[in-house]
Amino acid sequence: MQHPPSDNSRSSDTVRSLVSLALILHLFICLTCLASNYRGSLLQLGLLDFTRYYSLVFNLDLPNTRFQFTHALPTDDDHLVELLVVTPDAPNGRWEVVARPGWRGSARYHRFQRLVQTFAYYAISDNDDDLEAVYASAICRYARQTLDQDVREIRCVNLVPLNRNEVAGNPLTYSRRSVLYHAAVVAAGDRVNVSKIEASEESAQVKP
Repeated sequence: MQHPPSDNSRSSDTVRSLVSLALILHLFICLTCLASNYRGSLLQLGLLDFTRYYSLVFNLDLPNTRFQFTHALPTDDDHLVELLVVTPDAPNGRWEVVARPGWRGSARYHRFQRLVQTFAYYAISDNDDDLEAVYASAICRYARQTLDQDVREIRCVNLVPLNRNEVAGNPLTYSRRSVLYHAAVVAAGDRVNVSKIEASEESAQVKP
């Protein structure tokens, strides 16, 4: 003859079920926090926002951290594209930074940012002169046709972060400039060609 379960056994079963559910939710939030910090999808980032109050209490969340940008590679640094533009005020030309179009969160802004990063990647890579020239010509063509600028030269600049000793000696400077690519621009109508300008240390010939 089976006896009906007592109140104590029913309450213990309820506690075990609640504890199991809490552990499952806790592990789910832990996995969400870890997975969303490397190329998180919209669903993962949405779940992270939904559970952020819980994850912050237990220090599980890593806000503003995107590990795909921290591989310590040269292409992880910030890059700028500068153009030597001739204007009535500067007949000999002056260097201007190509501003990213659109507002900071727009698709145009991020598309141009990826274009500059790709341009810097091919500028760093060996045996890719043709590809870096294609990107340089496209940017110069954009500046001439869209911005109506008389471009004479183009260069891709890498902003290299300073190490601890360099920052201590220059407290107001956070990076140093390194020119990755420099070319002269020759335009004829709608056609734009570039001719790479070799750095002095690259073009110097070693004498036997």
